[in-house]
Amino acid sequence: MITCPVRAALTARVPELANGSVEIIAVAREPGLLAKVAVRSRVRGINAVAVCIGWGGLRIADVEKRLCGEHVSIIAYDSDTARYVINALGIKSAIAEVINPEQRRIRVYVNPDDYARALGKVGHNLRLVRQLTSCSIHIRTATGANRAPMVAPPGSCPRSQ
Repeated sequence: MITCPVRAALTARVPELANGSVEIIAVAREPGLLAKVAVRSRVRGINAVAVCIGWGGLRIADVEKRLCGEHVSIIAYDSDTARYVINALGIKSAIAEVINPEQRRIRVYVNPDDYARALGKVGHNLRLVRQLTSCSIHIRTATGANRAPMVAPPGSCPRSQ
């Protein structure tokens, strides 16, 4: 059985993951560079993202050290696809809409100033969000500027509710 090193490092460092009160829903990574991990709490009152990051970021810093400096972002999983995609992008002002639930296509509008951040350096952020959510994602500026949409290949993602 192949174990994901990010999942293993987090589980070793975060007791709430080990005991099942917090669970990892999905992991997307570009090994050695970046990883995004979607988590949710199985126990009312536990903030899954906060316990994974730890007080002062100590837990996540230890995980990143174990992964030789790979940056790890902890994302709040949401059963609502649009909110999940926004959480994964990390742009609070973004607006997402499910444009085709059957094909699992999402259109995300961002402010022009956030467009480059939504894509990430060399497209890393968008690629990881695609992997994490398994959705086809179209990024557009909120003003409708003349930018071609970045399109993620279709996959299976949780449907918006």
